[in-house]
Amino acid sequence: LNVTIPHSSLPVSTILTAVLPPAAHPPPTSYEQVGSLIHFNLRSHHLPYKHIIGAAYLSHLSGGGVTTVINKLSDVGGPYRTFPLEVIAAHSSDDGDGHDDDEERRFKVSLVESGVR
Repeated sequence: LNVTIPHSSLPVSTILTAVLPPAAHPPPTSYEQVGSLIHFNLRSHHLPYKHIIGAAYLSHLSGGGVTTVINKLSDVGGPYRTFPLEVIAAHSSDDGDGHDDDEERRFKVSLVESGVR
């Protein structure tokens, strides 16, 4: 008896545990979502596999409107509390969107420094 389970039925952490080497375990499970973006603070042992991690989350969450996965590169700093980021997975473009007080904003993720406060 063969049973096929679609990857969309499994938690992303289960998929990543199966595909990542033991050095990258446990896989990241926490992220922040703003509009179509999800944002990770990947640890150093995850960095060599960042594109695999990004692709897995993008595939799993794209039905919920996620189009871009980013990773924070260093600490928040400066007068506007910004941080450098990198796109680790995205659908065909790096367009993003966000909503604030019922106003929709569209932007190019690669051109934006993000501030959390």
